[in-house]
Amino acid sequence: MFTEIIASVLLSDLVGYLKDIWFILLVLIGFSVIIFVHELGHFLMAKWVGIRVETFAIGFGPRLLGFRAGGTDYCLRLLPLGGYVKMMGQEDFAMDQDRVEATKVDSASFLAKTPGQRALVVCGGVVMNVIFAAVAFIIVFMKGLDFTAPIVGGVIPESPAAAAGIQQGDKVIAVNGHSILNFNELQLAILTSDPATGVELEINRNGKIVQTTVKPRENKKEELLQIGVSPAASLTVWDPGMPEPGGQNLQEGDTILQVNSVKPKYFDDVEQLVMKAAGKTVELTVERKVENRLHKIKVLKRAYLILLPQREKPASGTSLASGKNLSDISQENVSLLGLASRRKFISTPESSATPDQTSNPNYVQGGDIVLQIGNILHPTRKEIRDYLFDLRGKQVELEVIRDDVRKQVKLDIPWREMKFEYLLGALGFDDMTPIVSTVVKGTPAAKLNIPRGAKILACNDKPVANWFDILDSFKANAGKPVKLTFEYGEKKQTGVMDIPKLGEWENTVTYAIDFFNKPVMTTIKGNNPYQALGLGLRQTWNIIKSVYVTIQRVAITRTIGVKQLSGPIYIIHKGKEVAEAGFYKLLYYMALISANLAVINFLPMPVVDGGLMLILLLEKIRRRALSARSTAIWQAVGLMLIVALFLTVTYNDISKIIRGQ
Repeated sequence: MFTEIIASVLLSDLVGYLKDIWFILLVLIGFSVIIFVHELGHFLMAKWVGIRVETFAIGFGPRLLGFRAGGTDYCLRLLPLGGYVKMMGQEDFAMDQDRVEATKVDSASFLAKTPGQRALVVCGGVVMNVIFAAVAFIIVFMKGLDFTAPIVGGVIPESPAAAAGIQQGDKVIAVNGHSILNFNELQLAILTSDPATGVELEINRNGKIVQTTVKPRENKKEELLQIGVSPAASLTVWDPGMPEPGGQNLQEGDTILQVNSVKPKYFDDVEQLVMKAAGKTVELTVERKVENRLHKIKVLKRAYLILLPQREKPASGTSLASGKNLSDISQENVSLLGLASRRKFISTPESSATPDQTSNPNYVQGGDIVLQIGNILHPTRKEIRDYLFDLRGKQVELEVIRDDVRKQVKLDIPWREMKFEYLLGALGFDDMTPIVSTVVKGTPAAKLNIPRGAKILACNDKPVANWFDILDSFKANAGKPVKLTFEYGEKKQTGVMDIPKLGEWENTVTYAIDFFNKPVMTTIKGNNPYQALGLGLRQTWNIIKSVYVTIQRVAITRTIGVKQLSGPIYIIHKGKEVAEAGFYKLLYYMALISANLAVINFLPMPVVDGGLMLILLLEKIRRRALSARSTAIWQAVGLMLIVALFLTVTYNDISKIIRGQ
């Protein structure tokens, strides 16, 4: 099965990469430029101090093409994920002391030069990477680039941010006395912080400067530190969700002006107002451009019912359309005091189907109620998950109810873990039809013996039309018995159900929306070349500093897990997405990588430039070089460490890609 999974993932990626081959080439070209710049630094310094360069290679492995000039072989090799400059006398793994000593005779040899001269050559690559990053950042900031604004949207209840008094709409302007310009910088500051001392935030709250200290909390699952905030979303619609009967639907690009009569400031306000209506439709006034003219249009939307296991509640910002936060729901049968509703696709699932299939009426669509899957009638979420999990990578048929009509439809089940969870995230509750899918044992509803597929008609003889009516009745009669009238087949039955006190179960009921908006963005741009220069140098320094702190957090304090590290495979994978966003996004991404490479390559580890600098420092202190054997052993140990690290990050990369990250 594992072979089939890998084959499926690789085939899926291959199809996607063939479509976007240009973007992959752009990323590889960008990497080649970074490598070329690094090796050029070594090359220029070697020439400057009089060392003969034998090879200038981009990539590793077999030689593909190149030319010779001035005694140097300039070549491109098979694997463009690295590169090297081979200088005369550079014998990292030579064990023969006589051979090493022989190379010192020639004045053009690397070993014939003083430790200071060799140190200049070693530093050349790192210096060039820093220069490249700075120049690239300056170019980007001269043009201007959009980033997620450092404005707080949702604040998770009982989170460190909530305890520190952080509120929706707060604009974070500084962390630990250092100004920040976007939300990514805030996240990075939190990620690399010391949880014992916390971080000091300077906040602009409606024009008033507020100081607060927040102590991050470790997310053990993700192995990183968080404070429990999300960036503010704008009033511009990104995903419109499903249409409501009897009215127009949202469209991508709509700007939400009002929710009923209230004018929201951020999307979080819209979300709260819609959810506060508890399933009742609200009227959104949106501004929409039609044929280059702006029109005000009325749109109906409502919140969807979400039932959770005891003491679990999703964070603010839950989105049914994306499956965000819903994948953490327990696989047990969640219910309303034991009464589980049928499952419905709140949004059209994004599985392995082609774009044409997602709008094909013969495939599952948003709004479809799952009637039968396999031999299971009115299946629960757990039953659906268990059934589909064993069929990942395949196509299944299931019976749904669409527009009150039973229909056989197809569904493609993705292999990837994250996409599979997204598929489950598209499964909401059929909250508009009070039909019971199952009754959970050991709950207040268990003694009613309501059969699967029964329809609840009334609570205390008051007719109910949907699950919201049932919920209202249960809330009104909390701590009291309620008589339920239900119908199965053509037979009506009644039963009494004891409703617990509200505080014992109200946290199992919440609401979510099926549409979401674009984040609030901020443009970072220098008004003149001097400002762009300052922004570029600032960004370069911040990246270099953050890499060192991150390494310390991973290796020493261990507040960041190894699983957060990424390698070449994932960098290329994400780089393709960046390249699709345009040249300046790609240039910014390459500058980040170049700055990271400068730091990592100058760490005091064998094989990399920092390890060689350490050897040169020891040679300067001892006033004699290490033996060839000691140097070779040092480099061999380092090579093994590098291989182990490479295997670790490669495993991380493949895991992230399989999960769809």
